[in-house]
Order: sequence, then structure tokens, then C-alpha cells
Amino acid sequence: FPSHDSGKKLQRQETILESMIKLEYATRSQLQILHSLGSVRNANRVLKELGTYVNRCRHRETNEWIYYLSKEGCKYVGSDKTFEANMQIYHTIMRNDIYLYYGQPKDWIMEKRVGFDIQEDIGNGIMRKVERQIVPDARFTYNQIRHYLEVDNTQSMRENRSKIKLYEEMLGAYQKTYNKLIVTGK
Repeated sequence: FPSHDSGKKLQRQETILESMIKLEYATRSQLQILHSLGSVRNANRVLKELGTYVNRCRHRETNEWIYYLSKEGCKYVGSDKTFEANMQIYHTIMRNDIYLYYGQPKDWIMEKRVGFDIQEDIGNGIMRKVERQIVPDARFTYNQIRHYLEVDNTQSMRENRSKIKLYEEMLGAYQKTYNKLIVTGK
């Protein structure tokens, strides 16, 4: 950043860039909410000042700017990740909407594998332990309840049903392990 930036301005810019590592892609309005950037005009000015540290593209439906770190921005915040405009952007934007809706949970974890074991009947009453895995789009705790998030705007219903079955197995395994009743949205 240019050396004439005030310390407070520089700190805000660095905070925005660091948050973009976690968000990956974010709309102007998401960054506006997350960083209390005020009016649309002010938010656009602040984001424009990030210069070569961010890239942007237009949302295909809302025409709003979507921001993501450039190669230079990743380097500045010490990340080896790389971002580019692709169809995954819309999935990520929807996930970020949920992140903001739930008040930016501190334990928000994205795309991390969750393993669990189930007992499977292999015939004649013989059971065997089978390991299952699922990768939720995010997981977090809200009101002391663990949540698993799936944001699927392009997947087929067949794929979604398969994931739902895995989540049902995971809930059953949790109930057996911890002997707790789990209430779902059914």
C-alpha cells in the first residue's frame, strides 16, 4: 500500500484483505456488512483503494461486484492460495451469506472432511463397523448446537439425496455414540 496511507486506513485495508482469505470470494455488500463500510459509495471507494491486491468480476444475476484476492494480494497476506473467477464463486457467495447470517461463527470451518462409523448388517445378524466420510460446505456451532451446511446450487437431486443419506447415517451414529436424541427438520 502507498506510504501516505494513514495507520487506521492501512489497518482497515489489511483487515479486509485478511478476511478475504477466509471468505475466498465476497460481494461488495458482504464486505460492506462485515467491515462496516457504510454507504455503497463509501464501500466502493474503500474497495477500489485495495488496488492491485484484489480482482473483481460482476455477479451474473445481481450485477454486483464480487471481489477476490489477486496473486499480489495473496502474497501480501502470506497465503499460498490462488483465486480466479469461475463457477464456484456463486456457491461461495451463498455460503458467505450464511456465515454473515449466523453472526460470523468463530468456529466456522469450510470444506473439512468429517469421519464417522456406522454398524452395517452384512447378513445373518452379523454386524461390521464401516467408516463413512462427508465433506460439508461448512460446519459451525450456533446456540451450542453443531450445524453442518450444504450449499448446492448446481448439484443434481440425485447427488443431494446421496448427501442427505450420509447425514442421516451420521446423525444415527452420533445418537448411538452419545445416547442423545437429535431433532431434525423432518
